[in-house]
Amino acid sequence: MSSIDYDKTFDATLVKKDQITHDTYLFGFQSEVDIQLEPAEHFQILMKDSDGIDINRNYTPILSQKRYFEVPIKIYPSGSLTPILEKLSINSKLQMQRKIGKLAYLGANKFIIAPKINKQFQVFKTMLMICGGTGITPAFSIIKHVCQNKDPLQMHLLYANKTSKDILLKDQLSKFQNECSNLKVTYILDKEPGYNGLQGYVTLDVLKQVFPSPNNDMIGTFCGPTAMNKIVAELYKNYNIQTVVKF
Repeated sequence: MSSIDYDKTFDATLVKKDQITHDTYLFGFQSEVDIQLEPAEHFQILMKDSDGIDINRNYTPILSQKRYFEVPIKIYPSGSLTPILEKLSINSKLQMQRKIGKLAYLGANKFIIAPKINKQFQVFKTMLMICGGTGITPAFSIIKHVCQNKDPLQMHLLYANKTSKDILLKDQLSKFQNECSNLKVTYILDKEPGYNGLQGYVTLDVLKQVFPSPNNDMIGTFCGPTAMNKIVAELYKNYNIQTVVKF
């Protein structure tokens, strides 16, 4: 049986909920249909708030099998959806949809930009990634695929967080970096004095420090909080990266 089509609704059961940082849980869902997502693809959780108003959010899993997937989700106390997720008990059922993202990675350095309307792939030698917080998940899914399949794609990840305790998937990223010579990971923290690494916010000078010189064989990607995304999009432009995609 093939995986469920995009935008089709399916039911999933919560079978795992582990707190992995002070404000983030790793949720594991068992689907009733085949839903093996490709790198950087995501799914949408469909819920209603206490007033019956629809609240839908997209998430990218870090593990996707035929009928099981895992995703880290940060809980925002004032948010409309995540406080509901935090209170869910094991065996709770949710409605979801498979969604197509803004970037598809096919393997072997092949990317499709805007795959919903475009089927032509482009080849890039180098992928730059700037992520903040839980925005690491789409980048991680590509990193995982590249390293496990030994693709030649050169990957440079700049991962921004407030403090070291906010960093997600650090052990897994370290493992991939040790095993995958074409992956370089750099962390930057803006609220941890004394941190032995890059401190402050992502700036053009930081890009010049951690990324290789720009060329036409590069694709720049990013995912993070809205305010950060606006800044990063402009930074890529100023860094002369010609192809830039927000996950």
